Amino acid sequence: MSEYISVSEFASRAGVTCQAVYLRLNKDLKPFMKLDGKRKTVNVDGLKLYQKSNTEQEAEQPIVELLKSQLEAKDRQLEEKDKQIAELLERLKEANYTLVRFGIEDKQETTQEQPNSPQKPSATKKPTKRPPKRLKGLFKRK
Repeated sequence: MSEYISVSEFASRAGVTCQAVYLRLNKDLKPFMKLDGKRKTVNVDGLKLYQKSNTEQEAEQPIVELLKSQLEAKDRQLEEKDKQIAELLERLKEANYTLVRFGIEDKQETTQEQPNSPQKPSATKKPTKRPPKRLKGLFKRK
């Protein structure tokens, strides 16, 4: 006859938490579960599932290590890209400053060339509509 143990004892033998066992009771441990009144007990044979999953985890360990190394390489690349972006932003600031400075110098040169002409604010004038002189009598009835 199979041996049934409590969930807490099953968890300690499997090396997991009680919560993990309760989560798996509704899934793959369901055939190993038995209700004793209100208390749930688990068959010892269910420990084989945890042993299998541990060996699967050991097989996946090299893949995890490979992924970690790839993530570290990506982090280094991102740091390098951040440095490049910061450098380019600094260059852009310098270029904008130079353009603004030359723009101010150009305005000063144009105002120095025309010292007698006062600067008038630019106002938008609406064009006046005048009828063309040649077409004035063109469509008259005779």
